[in-house]
Amino acid sequence: MLLQTRTCRSGFLAVRVHYSVDPQTWTPDRIEAIRAALPGWRWRKEYEIDFTARGGQKVFDHFDPAVHVRLCPFDLESGHRYRVIDHGRRNPAVCLWWAEDRRTNTVYFYREYYQADATIADHCRAIRRLQHPAETRMTLIDPSTHRRTDAGLSTVADQYAAYGVRTIPADNNLAAGIEAVTVALTASLARWSLEHNRPHRWFADRLTNASRIETLADDRAVYFHPSMTNTIRELQQLSWDQDADHDDGRALCERIRGDDHCPDCVRYALLKNRAVRRGVIGRSLKRI
Repeated sequence: MLLQTRTCRSGFLAVRVHYSVDPQTWTPDRIEAIRAALPGWRWRKEYEIDFTARGGQKVFDHFDPAVHVRLCPFDLESGHRYRVIDHGRRNPAVCLWWAEDRRTNTVYFYREYYQADATIADHCRAIRRLQHPAETRMTLIDPSTHRRTDAGLSTVADQYAAYGVRTIPADNNLAAGIEAVTVALTASLARWSLEHNRPHRWFADRLTNASRIETLADDRAVYFHPSMTNTIRELQQLSWDQDADHDDGRALCERIRGDDHCPDCVRYALLKNRAVRRGVIGRSLKRI
């Protein structure tokens, strides 16, 4: 396989390029050197375009509590603050609070609500108790809560609004969300590497040079308050679904040993700007 093209149902032309298309750059010595520095499954996934190789592996294998869990690296009061909710019924309902410091291009998650087996009224009362006056600019929520399945029934989002928690639908693009979280976690590792004058061990396994680390450090970074134990645990446990990798109808899937509502919230938060660009902010919140 050198180069493959296919047209998606939307008409978009997708091109898959294998490294073997350029044998002058990808000499046998270079290929062997890179392969020796990577875990076998990662080599197959990233260089041989074998997406089934990820099965059973951690989605965020570069999450390092020693780096990503810390007290706020900027003045929290000066940042723009938001909430994000992933509703659950028997599974936990989650609400995360996060702040954005645009000067340093940093996102900081600083508070979590995590509760199973409770009513929407109970969730809203608890969230409002944790909320400070005029603390957040808006609240994102799993977009499925805004879908009306019966003309005579209110949506889950309507019920949240009735109890004082107005929301707008988040962007639930799984591939884009996982990529956004991956990039932000990598940026945090890159900044740690520059602060300590040595590559983080995650970079050392990938032959990442100093120039590349400096470039990665310019991306948006993400950190979590130590009190967010459920979020930290679920981010570390989230794994690729090994069985779904063999299903041609599901190009990107996930499975976690336990619950995954916290990682979903992190994804929604880091895709906030996509929701804004869709124009949902322009709607009347009274109608949502």
